[in-house]
Amino acid sequence: MARDGLKIGLTLEDEIGFNPLDFGMIGSSDSHNSNPGDTEEWDYRGRTSFVGPSKVRVKDGLLLTQLVNNPGGLAAIWAEENNRDTLFEAMQKKEVYATSGTRIKLRFFLNFNGTEDLLNSLDPIAESYKNGHPMGSTVINGSMQQPKFYITAERDSLSAPLDKIQIIKGWTENGKINEIVYDVICSDDREINNRKNKCKETKASVNFENCSFDENFGSDRLEVIWTDTEYTPDQNTFYYARAIENPTCRWSTYDSIRIDEKPAKNYPKIMREMAWSSPIWIKNK
Repeated sequence: MARDGLKIGLTLEDEIGFNPLDFGMIGSSDSHNSNPGDTEEWDYRGRTSFVGPSKVRVKDGLLLTQLVNNPGGLAAIWAEENNRDTLFEAMQKKEVYATSGTRIKLRFFLNFNGTEDLLNSLDPIAESYKNGHPMGSTVINGSMQQPKFYITAERDSLSAPLDKIQIIKGWTENGKINEIVYDVICSDDREINNRKNKCKETKASVNFENCSFDENFGSDRLEVIWTDTEYTPDQNTFYYARAIENPTCRWSTYDSIRIDEKPAKNYPKIMREMAWSSPIWIKNK
């Protein structure tokens, strides 16, 4: 897993003085159909042309291994302009993020001096660039302040509403590697249990007659400023954000509906589309 690689990078940094695994996050597909970017679950065409039709993909006992595959992910880049130079510059800065195939818009910034006033700003993104650090940054915390993060996510207009945003933290302390997942904002005003760092599960559902998803729960946009109150100066840390959609049908469920067969029992009927930011690393030396 990518998270394991990020944690190994922190361990190596403690041992050899630098982090060889400070990578950014992108998603991609690995199909052979010459259809890059075609990552929708409802429109999955298969990995290769000879296993494309729905009946071939889901028929019990026939090429069942195809059920392991998925339509692929997407690589998103935050660049000043849409041209080769600025795109490559953004990739070199790791100001990129990955999705599971959905087109969520995800922003993630660190600002040690950030306040809740940012949420009322006319242009919080511009202020975050001016006063903070975007995804992909490595930051020296000379002031030893607790880090504050500004995260915003907007839904894919053709997919389900957003369920919540999480922050994943990994760190080394006293020679040990640690990780924790925080729910930092949840849709529908669900409160976060401070002991478990989680909110209650969404009530959103999926109609398995036609794979329509629930528009009564979730949000079109989520925005939050979150402070890591458990941060201490002796931690060598990374953080990345994860935006999660409400449940939707997996491609295999769409296929089963098309051919009027029950979904395969060994595979989930639904999925949770996500977007993962590149990490932000914080050092104290």
